[in-house]
Amino acid sequence: MRFISVVLVLIIATEILSGGEKEEKEKLKLLTDEFNASVKSEDWASACGRLRLIGELGTADSVFFLLSVALRYERSDLSDAVESGLLKAAEKESGRKTLSEVVRKGNDWRARILSLRTLIAKGGDSLFDVLMDALKDKTPRIVIEAVQALGMLGDLRAVSPLIEVLSAVEKEKGLIWVAVREALTAITRADFETADKWRTYWNVKEKEIAEAKKKGEEVKPLLGDIANPRTVLQEEVAKAPKFFGAEVLSRRIMFIIDVSSSMQAKDPEMERLADGALKPKGNIPENAAQDEWGGIIGLPPERARIERVKRELAKCVKELPPAVRFNIIAFSDKVKLWSPKLVKADDSAKSSALGWISALKADGDTHTDEALKAAFADPEVDTIYLLSDGQPFKSGTPVDVEPILEWVKSNNRFRKVVINTFGFENAKKTPNMDARAMMKLLKGLSDMTGGKFTDIYW
Repeated sequence: MRFISVVLVLIIATEILSGGEKEEKEKLKLLTDEFNASVKSEDWASACGRLRLIGELGTADSVFFLLSVALRYERSDLSDAVESGLLKAAEKESGRKTLSEVVRKGNDWRARILSLRTLIAKGGDSLFDVLMDALKDKTPRIVIEAVQALGMLGDLRAVSPLIEVLSAVEKEKGLIWVAVREALTAITRADFETADKWRTYWNVKEKEIAEAKKKGEEVKPLLGDIANPRTVLQEEVAKAPKFFGAEVLSRRIMFIIDVSSSMQAKDPEMERLADGALKPKGNIPENAAQDEWGGIIGLPPERARIERVKRELAKCVKELPPAVRFNIIAFSDKVKLWSPKLVKADDSAKSSALGWISALKADGDTHTDEALKAAFADPEVDTIYLLSDGQPFKSGTPVDVEPILEWVKSNNRFRKVVINTFGFENAKKTPNMDARAMMKLLKGLSDMTGGKFTDIYW
């Protein structure tokens, strides 16, 4: 009799569970139908609301649907709603488990990185194991974000795996190498240049820590004393090639250079005073004749913006380490690529690039949006150096920069390409030179991507 009762309880529980699953599937079907109808009618607020409700279900199917929306649509409001929905889904065990499986086994790297970011944001006991799996991913951006998260966690179990990652990438010394060095320092408060030195240090330190734990003693005094992990790479930064003073640490670089008509303008060399103000070097009369872009007509040819940029770019290319892969885009009303894809910075490639740079001439409008799209079309690129001297122009008409910023935000949500920007902030405003619009674009791009803006005044 007791056996029959247990069997009946199990049958009833299974039926209840099946009923619950059926109800969840019905809810998901209703919400996805409503989402699709909202998209069709372009009711984006409603569509975003449905995505958040889908996330609250926390089922595997709801997670897969949200990820499919993230991959299908480029609208930033839908992307934000997907992220909110995934965070809701991660509050439930089934949602977290599904996201973890996507990180480990997902076919699309964009789904894997979005799942990883969600789990990092939620935290929890299972995060460490997920990050360990992500260290083995073949997509550099996923590895970087896993490394950075491990650095923030501060878990000593991560030290040995991170040393092995360091060993695998130290010949290239790219962005993964930078991230690992900083993460190891964040965890141990120590720093060493090579994986071998790290192994020697950690073999000794790990035993000391184990012994201290046995005795119930504090571990922290056994670690180093570096307070800020960002300081550990100062020597490497000092040795790195520079482009107008900005260090080039990435190993997958795209230079984007404005060669529109305004780049013919000749600017006086400036010096920065103690109060931060800029003053022209030499005697430049206040009434000196200007060209249509605010440049000084009487200055020597080498003060032309295009010539200064060509000299600086050539110098940077010459200094690129052989492990770097790079390309160059020159744009005006046409977008020209030096190479169809990133090229290893060997002597032959540098020679070719230097000849191409030397032949650049300034003419035409400023199609900045098309240049950015060409750069993003190369999936290898992880860092962009964009130089421009003005607001985008097409057919002689100024172009609103907001759609350009929105496009980059949407298309960079997975890759997190860093865009360092360079401009002539103190260029005089003329009918053909709106410095405010230029700065809105250049500073907007660098701010949203974690890059840096550099004002060119020398």
